[in-house]
Amino acid sequence: MITIISDIDGVLIDSKNSIFLAYKRAFELQNYHFEFSDFEKLLWNQSWDFQRIINHYPNIDSVKLRKDKQHIFKTLLLNYNSDLITLLNSFNKLEEINLILITGGSEEATQYKLIKMNLSYNKLICSAKKHDISFWLELKHSILDSIIWLIDDDDSVCNLAKKVGINALYFN
Repeated sequence: MITIISDIDGVLIDSKNSIFLAYKRAFELQNYHFEFSDFEKLLWNQSWDFQRIINHYPNIDSVKLRKDKQHIFKTLLLNYNSDLITLLNSFNKLEEINLILITGGSEEATQYKLIKMNLSYNKLICSAKKHDISFWLELKHSILDSIIWLIDDDDSVCNLAKKVGINALYFN
């Protein structure tokens, strides 16, 4: 058995720019200026923890920001990696392949993307703590009798997975 663990944002979907634009517009609705450098520092390749935003922008209405960002994001076009999705769909038709999708994003945000993606998978893990080695240890121990491969766009995540014996492919 082979298990493929694939990240969603940055691998299956080139969503970085769309997510940034959604945040930028949501910040603008509250009269805040939000730069790409702020986005990369506070959110991208991080667990989606709004506490970092609140710490950086203490007067922001984080509930409104989150709702506005979700609404705006759904209006933006996403660039799906159709070749990789086709490959994973063909793999997933084989009984020897187990496909797990992981994301640091919420289930609400992820379901919207998956509907448009049309990808068959065995398991979805949302709000994944991908920067925590205990997450990878627990995941590895939950997958028995399988060669495990991770595909992720964050080299530090790939390195953590490798530390616990998961093969990793850095996707950039």
